[in-house]
Amino acid sequence: MQTLRAKPALLLLVILLALTLLTGVAYALGKALGYIPGIGMVEQTSTLRSLDKPVSVERDGIRLTVLNVIASPTSTSVRFQVEWLTPPPTSGDYDSSCQGMPGLQLANGSSLSFVQTTDKFMVGDPGSGAGYGYVVEFAPVPADQNDVTFLYSCLVPLAPGPLPRDWKIPFHLISAPEGMVLTVVTVAATESTPVPATEAIPIPPEVDPTHRIGMSIDSYVPMDDGYLLIGSMQWSAKDYPAYGVSPMPFMGYVHVVDANGQEVAWEEAFGNVTPQNEEYRSYWAIKISHKDFAAPLTITLGAVDATIAPVPFRFDVGADPKPGQSWDINQDIQIAGSLVHFTKANLTVSEAGLDFQFDVQVGSTTRQFDNLG
Repeated sequence: MQTLRAKPALLLLVILLALTLLTGVAYALGKALGYIPGIGMVEQTSTLRSLDKPVSVERDGIRLTVLNVIASPTSTSVRFQVEWLTPPPTSGDYDSSCQGMPGLQLANGSSLSFVQTTDKFMVGDPGSGAGYGYVVEFAPVPADQNDVTFLYSCLVPLAPGPLPRDWKIPFHLISAPEGMVLTVVTVAATESTPVPATEAIPIPPEVDPTHRIGMSIDSYVPMDDGYLLIGSMQWSAKDYPAYGVSPMPFMGYVHVVDANGQEVAWEEAFGNVTPQNEEYRSYWAIKISHKDFAAPLTITLGAVDATIAPVPFRFDVGADPKPGQSWDINQDIQIAGSLVHFTKANLTVSEAGLDFQFDVQVGSTTRQFDNLG
């Protein structure tokens, strides 16, 4: 007999949220946060500096552009992109030998520490291979330094063949122009509402459909072409560990309708848009792509990623299990308030070694969990 510690990566959660941001309940945040399209959340200060204009360099049919730079007293954010100006070759060897991180160098020759990558995006149509981009964060540029050089030693090898290395792009910082930073506004407290069991995902009546996870809209940013909505999920330490709950990738899990029941177009927004996650609160954001809708909006979130305490269970794999074997389990196990039916276990091979893959069913929904052991 063998004991496995199961930690499911997905819990079902269906929540409705009525957004009343256009009905006069909004008030300004106590902390002066702002949002800069293409960069993300910033703290509004009178000392913010930005790029005076985008700066590009072209080499060997490739263009590197520093699109924007935001320098605050606490950090420096750089948004840049790489474009192939002509269709790249589709055959040949890919050069993955170049290693290195983006860098910033001051006029006196000193360098600023790289902190993190906060966003990444593709240039052109999905799958076109036209290019890519990143938003990266560095240590702050000293207040008396306005001339900086962006260093990029290695391109991502999206195309075969040798790629130009050791890019250098000088740029100049100016005081951030008025209107560049959009105001973030908070909304009055909202409550999440469980979807009745007759809605899209059937949930047994005895199971709490929210799994003790709350959801709210916390703030929004008025934009020329719509609204950026920033929300969060909250949970208790007795239900889930710190930083243990986060949204699923939004596409396919978010549904937005207006007061007339009409579908409302929205776009994904990435992590750099939102405030920093807290121990028992994780943030998410979506952008409503226009303003032609009847308020209030209703947002449905279909699933979340959740980490739970390990749950042990047993099944017999015999004396000499082999990759490719399967075992019928047919066990019901209580996990996070849900009765989960484990139907089958499969032994697979991965880069890390041997893994068990489990077929499980929650309600009427069948899913596969990997790496549970």
